Amino acid sequence: MTARFARSARLAQRAGFGGVQLHAAHGYLFSQFLSPRHNVRTDEYGGSLENRMRFLLETYDAVRAAVGPRFPVGVKLNSSDFVRGGFSEEESLAVVRALGERGCDLIELSGGTYEKPMMMLGRGERGGFFAHFSRRARAVAGVPICVTGGFRDAATIRQALEDGAADMVGIGRPLVLDPEFSARVLRGEAASSKVRPLKTGIRPLDHSGYMEITWYEDAMRRLARGEDIGAEEAPLLALARMTAEMGAGAVFRRRRA
Repeated sequence: MTARFARSARLAQRAGFGGVQLHAAHGYLFSQFLSPRHNVRTDEYGGSLENRMRFLLETYDAVRAAVGPRFPVGVKLNSSDFVRGGFSEEESLAVVRALGERGCDLIELSGGTYEKPMMMLGRGERGGFFAHFSRRARAVAGVPICVTGGFRDAATIRQALEDGAADMVGIGRPLVLDPEFSARVLRGEAASSKVRPLKTGIRPLDHSGYMEITWYEDAMRRLARGEDIGAEEAPLLALARMTAEMGAGAVFRRRRA
């Protein structure tokens, strides 16, 4: 498996990409290995944190060997899974330290899984969903730290950088609603995003993050077609449109961590 990641990274390098990132957050493969809740292996890849992080570190080493020392390799990592028995903040700090010792070019911090989608729903903190943790991570990483989630206006972004929460911030949904958002921030404008919680009135949907995924997937498809995005559009309309375009199976058969 590590060889496949290494080969993919090498192909990306040859294709002209400026870097690659290993996604070890949000309940995907590396995240499952890191989680004591989901990793029930009894071999050298399960049990202790040292064993659970082995797959990620071995893959990072294989990717680095494939692309050489000057090609950027980053890792996206959960600050926590936010579920009982899952990957914790203290464990995340240990992985951050190990990646920093290996010279990882950038560690991007997020949190949650599709079981507990904190990366989409957040906790309401001002200054980004995971900025409190990124300060701790930055103190032990020894490499640049990026924090993603909850940054909606230029003032908050600048404050996070000035306060030492991170070396970079990641922007996602604001760029869908306004593709010029980051450019406006860099120009020094008082940019503010129209990102808002999406509510349908159907409690299971509103608390799962499912509508967030569907609405923004639909919006990106529409942007690619050159269509205007209506930030106030009812979420269920996006669900209906995606179902009509892709079929119910493609829309509703979504993996849960």
